[in-house]
Amino acid sequence: ADKIYHISDVHIRTLKRHQEYRHVFENMFNYINQTKTENSIAVVTGDIVHSKLDMSPELIRMLTDFFRGFNIPTIVILGNHDMNLNNLYREDALSPVLDMIKNDNIVFIKDNGVFDFAGITWNHMAVNVEPAHYINGNDINTSGLLLFTTHGELANRLMHPSYEIKREYMARIHGDVNEAMIARLTEGVVLEDGVAKFQTVKTQHAQSADERSGSNRWFRVILAEGKTREVRRLWESQGVEVNRLKRISYGPIELPSIVRRSEFIELDPKQVISLFRAVDLKPPRFSEKNVYRDIRERKEKKLRARGNPYKKQSL
Repeated sequence: ADKIYHISDVHIRTLKRHQEYRHVFENMFNYINQTKTENSIAVVTGDIVHSKLDMSPELIRMLTDFFRGFNIPTIVILGNHDMNLNNLYREDALSPVLDMIKNDNIVFIKDNGVFDFAGITWNHMAVNVEPAHYINGNDINTSGLLLFTTHGELANRLMHPSYEIKREYMARIHGDVNEAMIARLTEGVVLEDGVAKFQTVKTQHAQSADERSGSNRWFRVILAEGKTREVRRLWESQGVEVNRLKRISYGPIELPSIVRRSEFIELDPKQVISLFRAVDLKPPRFSEKNVYRDIRERKEKKLRARGNPYKKQSL
């Protein structure tokens, strides 16, 4: 996006000042139509209505005309006046209208978290979610391997610290790192929830002139538990900052270089068996159906044919 039109805190009443609203909306859409570019977007960030769920036919008509007016890609996000926060079982005021008019230009965002739109990464902190569940700004710079399973016991054991499943990360550190600091990180550091440490910390050699002259350095670290933000908190305890973090392996499973961000690939039977054995679970007996094997192999072949985007780039 090269131009963003931001509309917020409209507070349309059930009956009052509707003629004034219509005049303002007409001027707003005329301005957008006269100044928009091919890559312009609009962002409507909440409190469109004023009286929560107290709706009138006139207000519904006003909302319908308002949302039909957007003819460029538009994000719509709920505000606290658009829903009843005291009773989240009630539907919000905007969903029925947006469902009815079906404006293909509008993307209605309800879920809390990070999403991509128009080449921009957005962090939606939903008003109906406790702040403790918001995505921290630093965590947006975290990427890498995630494992998905429908097997509850396998998931529990993989995450339980008693099984000491190794997690390996690439961490880019801003600040001076010396041998004494690495020794402390591998011997144990007291955090607010107990003692934590890395099993290993290995310096990665700079691969470009910018890396050699800059204040950022890459390290490969391994730890055997998964407390909340543990890698970041360990480094931060030493007065340095983690500005990039990527998980590259979890137990016996390594992140394939052919899989890019937001993509996935199914594990083959041997990999599934290795996960079960890593946590002392009896592997399931199964024979992968030909059709599923063909789908998995075709996807893997397609990803490999595309090439590795990181082959000639340093981490």
